[in-house]
Amino acid sequence: MRLKTVLDHSDQAISSVDRDRRLVAFNSILEEIMQRIYGVQLTQGMDLGAFLPPGEASFWNDAYDRAFAGEQFSVERPYDTPAGRSIIQFSFNPIRSGDEIESVAVFGKDVTATWEESRQLVTSEAQYRMLFESSPLAMWVIDPETLRILKVNPATCRQYGYSLEEFTSLTIWDIRPPSERERLKDLLPLMAKEGNSVRGIQLHQKKDGSLIHVDVNSGPIEYHGKPARIALLKDVTAQVRAEQELKEANERFQLASKAVNSMIYDLNLTTGESRRSASLLALLGYDPIAEPETATLTWWQSRIHPEDLAIANGAVIQQFPNGKICEAEYRMLHKDGHWVWVWDRGIVSYDELGTATRLVGATHDITARVKSERDLGQANDRFRLAADAVTAVIYEWNIQTGEFIDTPGLFPLLGFDPNVDLFTRKLDWWLSRIHPEDLPGVREIVKNALRHEKQYEMEYRIQHRDGYYISVWDRGVIERDNRNWAVRVVGSAQDISERKTLEAQLEQERNQALSAKEHAEEMSKLKSSFLANMSHEIRTPMTAILGFAGILAERVTDPELKDYASIIESSSTRLLGTINSILDLAQVESHRVVLSPLMVDVNAEVQRTCALLEPLAARRKLRLRFTPTLQNAMALIDPQQFERVVTNLVGNAIKFTEQGDVTIRILTASDCLENVPAGFHSFKIGDELLSGDFRLVVEDTGLGIAEERLPNIFEEFHQVSTGLDRTHQGTGLGLTIASHLVLAMGGSIEVHSAPGAGSRFVVQLPRNLPQGVEVASPVPMVDTEPVVETEPEVMRSILLVEDSPESVKLAEALLRPRYNVIRATNIFQARQSLAQVLPDLILMDINLGEFTTGLDLTRELKRDARTASIPVVAVTAFAGQTDRQTALDAGCVDYLTKPFTSQQLYKVLEKNLQPVGSAR
Repeated sequence: MRLKTVLDHSDQAISSVDRDRRLVAFNSILEEIMQRIYGVQLTQGMDLGAFLPPGEASFWNDAYDRAFAGEQFSVERPYDTPAGRSIIQFSFNPIRSGDEIESVAVFGKDVTATWEESRQLVTSEAQYRMLFESSPLAMWVIDPETLRILKVNPATCRQYGYSLEEFTSLTIWDIRPPSERERLKDLLPLMAKEGNSVRGIQLHQKKDGSLIHVDVNSGPIEYHGKPARIALLKDVTAQVRAEQELKEANERFQLASKAVNSMIYDLNLTTGESRRSASLLALLGYDPIAEPETATLTWWQSRIHPEDLAIANGAVIQQFPNGKICEAEYRMLHKDGHWVWVWDRGIVSYDELGTATRLVGATHDITARVKSERDLGQANDRFRLAADAVTAVIYEWNIQTGEFIDTPGLFPLLGFDPNVDLFTRKLDWWLSRIHPEDLPGVREIVKNALRHEKQYEMEYRIQHRDGYYISVWDRGVIERDNRNWAVRVVGSAQDISERKTLEAQLEQERNQALSAKEHAEEMSKLKSSFLANMSHEIRTPMTAILGFAGILAERVTDPELKDYASIIESSSTRLLGTINSILDLAQVESHRVVLSPLMVDVNAEVQRTCALLEPLAARRKLRLRFTPTLQNAMALIDPQQFERVVTNLVGNAIKFTEQGDVTIRILTASDCLENVPAGFHSFKIGDELLSGDFRLVVEDTGLGIAEERLPNIFEEFHQVSTGLDRTHQGTGLGLTIASHLVLAMGGSIEVHSAPGAGSRFVVQLPRNLPQGVEVASPVPMVDTEPVVETEPEVMRSILLVEDSPESVKLAEALLRPRYNVIRATNIFQARQSLAQVLPDLILMDINLGEFTTGLDLTRELKRDARTASIPVVAVTAFAGQTDRQTALDAGCVDYLTKPFTSQQLYKVLEKNLQPVGSAR
């Protein structure tokens, strides 16, 4: 077993044979050889003569006789196998046991490759000499160090024009033109590297100075015992020139196809190669660069419709014997699967034997034409039916003769019979019927169209036989001859009188609608102006009513009179609330809400508003609860408008709640709000905001709102109870004003409610005012802390500029105990007073009933250095937000709205009076 393993690891075929010519041992390599040569499966003890042919048996018996005689020798023997001829070298080695030879070991080795190399080695030198001398290709041997040409063959002399003797004195520098010698330097390292082959096309110079392109294939060789290089030099000038011409031809082909914007091709009928313009392949949805398979005739034929393949090929074949032009129409498969109709027209080239070798032509997309021809019969039928069915009539106009050829209905359109009234067939007659105002325009349109255009369209009026005019829409398509001259027009004329009448009516209605819109806008402005003026006219006497009612309530001691004064004061306050609501509505309806944003604490703003409404809730025995749940409550909003929203919503909740609670919360938009209670219905206006915004939630346990009333609660003057059933006071404007202000600030408002179960109002507002919202110019920051008078014994002087006697009397009644009051009922008195004394503060009425307003006087004072530092407080019954801003812009430091209470008046004075002794 160990012997078998050793034998199998040998790289030679090994066997051992005894004197009876039977196998004693053998390895797997010998098994494979015997199987390959003789097809025999070896077994131990096998008689070699059982399977060897007679010739082979004789060789092996003779060889074994020599080996058993004690001779050790080697023999090479050829064998023909299915894989070819093999040379096997056998080595015979006697194996002795003592003095006797008991067996012979035979080693077999495949020496086919070695034998072939030896044979070639013997003949290579002679063949090399024969090849070198007789080769039709130029060959030379050079010294890689000096680049001297050591030896050339006769073909080299013929190629370059030098003799053998002349070549031996040259270097390869001498056969390279000067322009190419620089490139030769790059080859030197490659040539000097031992065993390196160099190949490439070089530019060489012949003895006569002409240049040739040479394909150089250089490799190492030993020449006279020294390293050298041998090179084959093939003149490829014609090939390079042909390739260059081919490249230029391809470029010209592509440029030509682009220049003519045509789909052309060049087909080699011998090789099947084809060049097709990019536009031609694009016709079928292919890209020649991304899909190179399109450059073959086979690919093109694979795209032809099977039913048309015979037509496409047959047309070409049939045309070859008769002429050099071939044409065919067939269908091609587009890349996306639909069929494209093409018309192919080509010119055929022939060789000297009359065989067609080349086809150059153009392909045209005729899909639209084929479709038109296919539908032509149906189109003609439809045309005839349409001509009879529609109001449009068809005509044909011969431009050269001026004659009309019409379909039935053209001239009857105008009340004429062309069979009787023959004059109707002339252009001049038609033009004579066109309305004089429209004729110049018609002539100009037709004139320009006949010169440059393919068609014309126009509308004009033409006279009926009965004398009236009808409106027609005329559209003509122009046909031109090969000189591009217009020769014929085919057109249609349609009676559009009814349409023109309708257009005139629509235009009139549009103008009426526009006028109505403008009237409505003007009325809205007049309404807003009226409401504002009415508010002013009511506020002025209300100032005296509220003011004197307050004074009486404080000064009278009789209980009954004090009660009367309180009734007057509370009724006046209610009337004032109504007036404020009317003014607010006038502002929001006229879109005059201008925001003055400040960075404020929303919690603090709500807390302050709730404190003002707490007495109202207490009188109705309700719990008004506000818990500041939002930690970071800073927001850039208009605090005054936000206060109005809170006041209206909370006031509305208090008014319609008989018992229980009114709860106010501030949340972020991302905070979870309780689900809408079962049985509640919802209504919302405005858009969703971002999670970073905040929500104001006002909830009550009051009457609630029926589902059908929810969409109307934000409308003007809407109340839950109305008419004889009205149970609550108010104008019904609170929710309307609140919703308008919320939308103006870029927010949304939503209500959830059910009758008898209370209501929840949710206002969502951005922390920063969104883009597009109208923002007022910044208001100068004013110190809100009241100024404490350190020297109360000093009487401060106040100039009161007021034209209303009642307001003057009220102001004096409120101011006399504390201040020295200087009266001025008009601007002239105010100027005289200021010329004599400079007061500590001016209370300036804005509307003084003169051409110059209180704001004009304020601007005048601010321009005068003597009076510029005197604080001016605007006092007016104009209570709009823009009115306040206008006053501040004019130079006023504060704004007091009529009617006002004594506390409001004192607070404004304390805030704006400068400390005693301060410099102005």
